[in-house]
Amino acid sequence: MTAPEEDPAARWLNGSFPGLDAASLYGILAANNPEFYVEVGAGNSTKFARQAITDHRLRTRIVAIR
Repeated sequence: MTAPEEDPAARWLNGSFPGLDAASLYGILAANNPEFYVEVGAGNSTKFARQAITDHRLRTRIVAIR
């Protein structure tokens, strides 16, 4: 099942960010706990980054350039 784009929850079936990419991003953030995560744009990848930060209580701040 897909979710509306405005839904803040990370969704595996989202039409734009494949599952392996999502799992990789989540794992990289969880393993490295970077100070910043910077990305151009914001969307499903941002939702997975936020989920990793929340789940693992990371210090990471998201900086999305729109």
